[in-house]
Amino acid sequence: MDSTQEAKLLKIHNAIHNGVNEVEIDGEKYAIKNHPTNLCRCVSFEGVQYMEQNAFKTSKYAQLARDGHKITWGIRPSKWILIMDGKIT
Repeated sequence: MDSTQEAKLLKIHNAIHNGVNEVEIDGEKYAIKNHPTNLCRCVSFEGVQYMEQNAFKTSKYAQLARDGHKITWGIRPSKWILIMDGKIT
């Protein structure tokens, strides 16, 4: 992943966790909404759904979210992307 794409993903991550209603990337605005079933904040960008970690789950990532870590998942059919505390893995 190149640095331009990383910057876009971190911008999405920060927007989800900073409570704003939209994120602007390359002059286009993307709405950040609450997911209809779990109310986690999410946004779609380039065919990938980015969603904050649901802190009410029982996973280790949910526990990390409850402990104050900012966790965002990029969800697409063939691959998951993890962004935690501003680091993409």
